[in-house]
Amino acid sequence: THVASLALDGFVRVFRVEDGVPVGERDLADAMAPGTAEGVVRPPARLTALGSAPGAQLLAASTSDGRVVAQPVEWEVSFVGQERRVAPRLPAPIVFDLDPDSRPLTAFAVSVDPEGRATAAGQLADGRLVTVRREVEENLFTGERTESKRAHVGEAQPPLSALVLDASQRTLYGATAAGRLIWWRLEEGRPSEAHAVPAEGAGVTALSLLLGSRALVVGREDGALEIWFKVRQPDESFALTHVRSFSAQAAPVEAISPSMRNRGFLALDRSGGLGLYYSTSERVLWTGASPLSDARALFYAPKANAAFVASAGQLAELRIDNPHPEISLRALFGKVWYESYTAAEYVWQSTGISDAFESKLSLTPLMVGTLKGTLYSLFLAVPLGVLGAMYTSQFMHGSISRYVKPTVEIMAALPSVVLGFLAGLWLAPRVEQILPALLLMLLLLPLAVLLAGWLWQLLPLAFR
Repeated sequence: THVASLALDGFVRVFRVEDGVPVGERDLADAMAPGTAEGVVRPPARLTALGSAPGAQLLAASTSDGRVVAQPVEWEVSFVGQERRVAPRLPAPIVFDLDPDSRPLTAFAVSVDPEGRATAAGQLADGRLVTVRREVEENLFTGERTESKRAHVGEAQPPLSALVLDASQRTLYGATAAGRLIWWRLEEGRPSEAHAVPAEGAGVTALSLLLGSRALVVGREDGALEIWFKVRQPDESFALTHVRSFSAQAAPVEAISPSMRNRGFLALDRSGGLGLYYSTSERVLWTGASPLSDARALFYAPKANAAFVASAGQLAELRIDNPHPEISLRALFGKVWYESYTAAEYVWQSTGISDAFESKLSLTPLMVGTLKGTLYSLFLAVPLGVLGAMYTSQFMHGSISRYVKPTVEIMAALPSVVLGFLAGLWLAPRVEQILPALLLMLLLLPLAVLLAGWLWQLLPLAFR
C-alpha cells in the first residue's frame, strides 16, 4: 500500500501507492552534517551511491566523505473500526564513519537486524576493506539504551564493483568488474582472510542474496544471471560454488531484488528489460520490458504480488500473479541442488521451522518409498496369505475353520489405514521388545516344523 524511496538529493520519501500522495519525508542532511576527523572539520557531504539490504526494510547510501547512512523504514498498522490503516515511521538514521580521511567509498554494504545490531562494510579509495559493527545494549530496569561501534580496517582488495552483507552479519560477499567473487567470514565484525573464486565470466554488475542469506544471485556485464552458494568440502571447509545459471538478459544487469517470501527474484537490465526468476525450480517465470525504459531501481513487494521500478522522478507498479513458482518437472522428479547441500539430490521436505526455509518438493522419494513398502509387504503377505488360505480351506478341521473364516473376512473389511494405525500404536511397541525372537523365528520355525514332521514319522504307527 505504500512505497519508500531514497534519492541522491538526500530525501527519504514515502508515497501512498493508490494515489501517489506523499505521506512521509525525512531529510538526511542532519545525518550528513559536517563532522570532525582528528580535529579537522569536514566539508558538507552529499550522497554518492544508493543501496539497500536484501530482505530488509532499509534504505542506505554512501556519502562523499566516506560515511554510510542507513535509514530503517517501519510500518505501523492500526484499525479504525474495520478499516486497516498503515502509517510509515522513519526512525533516526544510523550513520557509520568508514573513512577517517573523508574520501568517497568505491563500494559499500549494510545490514541491520531487529535488535538494532548493525554492520556496515565498504572499500576505501586505497582498496582497503573497512567494517564497522554497531552494538546496542538496553538496560532492562531503566530502558536506557547505550550504543557502541567498533571499526576494523583490513587489507587492500581488488577494486570491488559490489558488496553485500547477509542478514546474520556473519558473511560479506564482494565482486569485481573482472568477474571475480570474494567472500569473508565476519567474526565480531572483523573479516577473516579473503576466499576468492577465479573469474568465470564477465564482470559483475549486480549482487544480492536470496531469502535465508545462503544463496547469492550474481548479475554480470553480459546479462548472465547465476546462483552461487557455499558448499561444504571433504575437509570440512566451505567453497563458494556456481550452482545454476539462467538465460542471459539483453544488457548488463542493473539491479536484482529478491523476494521476502520465497526463492524468487527480479532482475533489471540497463536496456529496460525485466525478468522474474525462481532459483530452486530453475524457472524463468516471465521476461519483458519494464514500463520505464530508463529504470534504475527495482523492488519486489513483500507479499510477492507486486514490483516497483523507478527512474529519475518516475515510479511504476507491476502486479504479479505467481502462485506456485516452486513447481517444475525438474523440481518434482529430478535431482535438485538445494542450499547447504553438497550435491544435487532427491529430497522431500515441504515445510521447515521458519519462513526462510527452502521447500524441497521432489516426489521421487515418495514414489520410491511407496513402491518399496508395497514390494516388501508383498514378499511377506503373499506367501503367508496364499499358504494360509490353502491350509484353511483344505486341511483345517471344520470346527475351527467355522471361526477362522468369518474372522478373516471381517479383517479384510477393515480399512488398511486402521490396521496400520493399530499396528503402529499397539503392535509395534510389543514387537520391539521381542524383535530378536521374531527374526530368529523366521529361520527356526520352518526347521522346527520339518524336524517335528520327521520325528512324527519315527513314532510307532499305533501311537500316531
